[in-house]
Amino acid sequence: KRHPAVLAGLRDGASYAGRHLPLRAVLALTAVVAFCGLPYLVLIPVYTQEVLGAEARTLGYLLSAAGAGGVMGLFLIAPRTSVRGFPSLIAAASVLAGAGLMLCGAVASFWLALLAMVMIGAGIVIAATSANIFLQLVATPDKLGRILGLYGMVYFGMAPVGSLVAGVLGDAWGSRPALLVLGAVCIACGLYFATTRKRIQAALA
Repeated sequence: KRHPAVLAGLRDGASYAGRHLPLRAVLALTAVVAFCGLPYLVLIPVYTQEVLGAEARTLGYLLSAAGAGGVMGLFLIAPRTSVRGFPSLIAAASVLAGAGLMLCGAVASFWLALLAMVMIGAGIVIAATSANIFLQLVATPDKLGRILGLYGMVYFGMAPVGSLVAGVLGDAWGSRPALLVLGAVCIACGLYFATTRKRIQAALA
């Protein structure tokens, strides 16, 4: 009975996140990673056929490499207990994912593409999981559910929109230029986020 109506609760959560730089910045970068990073799942099948001249088995290897990168990323995050290191980790992971996308778009070698997929998988998983943990550590208990709801909406909501855009770019330019563009945006936003780390740390103090 203490909870507001659904729409009022959504407005309250969005207003709370908007007033706090750490929450606002992390949610914004999460949206970028979901928009630019996750659409690799749409482009890689086309890339495998068009660029590598391969079929389903090679695609399976590439996607498995992304999964392996994600698992390695989780092992990197698991020991962390302090909120202070997460902004740097989120920024670095976003740049790593973007670099993987650009490497994949720049090469026509299976082995380099395999390395790129490890980078993409690790970067996306580290960025998304670190953002989730960071939001849970920073949000006040009475706003936690609303902030995590915003996180879910941003992460799972932006991915299909990004996939649509990636499909349009891939259809117009080809898979390699689309990967390069998405990777460049991801890197640029990750680097910009890195410039706000001091302000985020000051807001957390």
